[in-house]
Order: sequence, then C-alpha cells, then structure tokens
Amino acid sequence: MSYRLSLIESHKEIAEKDLVLVKQNAEILFCDAILLKNLHEYKKVKWIQSKGAGVDSILKQFKTSEKPSFILTRVNVNGSLVGEYVISYIIALEHGMFKLHDFQHCMFWASESSLTINTRMLSDLSICILGLGILGKEIAKRCKIFGMKIHGVTRTKCEQDNRSECVDQYSTIDELSTVITTCDYICCCLPSTPETRGLLSGDVLKVCSDKKPILINCGRGDLINEATVVKAIQEKWLGGAVLDVIEREPLPSDSLLWDLPNVYVTPHVSGYSRDDSNVQDYVNIFVDNYKRYCDDKPLTNVVNLELGY
Repeated sequence: MSYRLSLIESHKEIAEKDLVLVKQNAEILFCDAILLKNLHEYKKVKWIQSKGAGVDSILKQFKTSEKPSFILTRVNVNGSLVGEYVISYIIALEHGMFKLHDFQHCMFWASESSLTINTRMLSDLSICILGLGILGKEIAKRCKIFGMKIHGVTRTKCEQDNRSECVDQYSTIDELSTVITTCDYICCCLPSTPETRGLLSGDVLKVCSDKKPILINCGRGDLINEATVVKAIQEKWLGGAVLDVIEREPLPSDSLLWDLPNVYVTPHVSGYSRDDSNVQDYVNIFVDNYKRYCDDKPLTNVVNLELGY
C-alpha cells in the first residue's frame, strides 16, 4: 500500500496498523466521503477526491469558522441515472402503474367505469426543480423530452450564459413560495448546506394545498424533515411523495412514511448502478485530476468549501 496515495473502500478492509499509517502519512485520499471519519486524524492530507457528489459528511466535521487546509474535489457521474429515476416515477404515477399492479395482485380486471386513475399527459404538466447543477439539468432534459414545463430554482439569479435551454423559467430560492404553488411536481436535487437544510420543513408547503403537487427528493434528506412530509401528506398540502433520500437513513421501521398513502420510499438508489462503465467514470476523473495534481495544475470539480458544493 502507498501511504502517500490511499484508496479507501471500507475501513473494515484495512488493517488497523495500516489505517494508522494512512492517517499519519496520506497526502491524497480517493474514497467515498461517508467513510472519512475523524478527519482531523489525517495529519498530512492535501487533497481528497470524493467518489460521489455529496461531501456534506466531510464538511460537517469542521466548524463554520474553520477552513480545511486540503483541496476537496467530487464527481457526479450519476446525473443520467437520477434523471431516469425521476421521469420513471412521474410516468408511473401519471399512468396509475402502482394502482394497476395492486389490481393484478387482487386478480381484479378493472372496467373503464371502475377505474379511478386520472391519467394526465406529461406535456400538460409542470415541474419545479430545486437546484440546477448537473443533476438538476439532467432531470430537466428528460422532463423536457416529454413536453413538461420546467421551472428551475437556483440559489442566486442565474446569468443568461449559464442557463439551460430545457428550463422554461428561472427563479431564486427567495421566490420559492410563489413558484411551488404553480407546479404539479416539486423535484429536489439540492446539496446539503447550511442554506438548504430544512428549506422545505415546517409550513412552507402549506401554500401548495390547491395544486397538491408530488414531491420527489433525490438530493439530500435534510432538506425536509420526516414530520413535515407526514404532515404535508395528511393535511393534503402534497398529493404524494417519492423519497429516495430521507432525514434518517436507513429509515426506521416505526416511521410513518412506510405506510402513508401515495408515498414511495427507495433506499438512496436513484443514482446507483453496477455498470462497470460507471466505475470507470470515477477512475477516469480521478486519474485526470491526479495528473493535474502532479503537474501542479488546477484540479477539476473543486468544492467551494464555503458554499458546500
């Protein structure tokens, strides 16, 4: 093992003596961010390459006023998968696939008069996408293929040069309470930062009670707490929810979310794939950055430590 450059897949796979040496000598770490515990023990680290897009588990280890001394880079090669996850649920919900599947298990052949499915054309629907980074743009691209109207919400005003042709209307988070009242779906793909944590918690979604949109969260679970999701469904502020990320993961068996009507829970898999090409993408990005690091050139996908992404 090279202690200057360390690939950490699992602490269980590293002998304790080797892990101690890694913490004392590693200059470069290539790993899943969630595996990095007690980062202060890594004495010489200068660059951390995360295998994923979310790096909040690293940044939370530092006080707000404390600036880490290392460079942090991330990768996001799962945008297409997440986009397909979102559009697949929208199609399934609009065509009543879950209800039809229940009919099959009951061996019930529903006549047109007994169907309670209100099928809507996707081209008649609109979606509000919170966060227009790589994930948000990929989701917008797929929704636009089906003719949906796309409302994009960003932290600050998006300059014309950075706008996507797939997004029909841009707004800032300050305008969120107005935008979400007009949409059939609210899709969240924001990172976890001090600004986004709890953004939709409390009574924020009460303004949606007329339109009753479906909430899809494939960003970070701390955007909205469980109690808020439960209340929003029970009070009919939302018409349903698709939750790939949740405040508590794994979701405890006693959570009300498991049995709420029109709520669909998946175990943080919207961007998951066993495809070898997906793994190769991680490797290619790291190798390119490693060459840049050795040549003392700027790295790609550098995280702004103040913004958290």
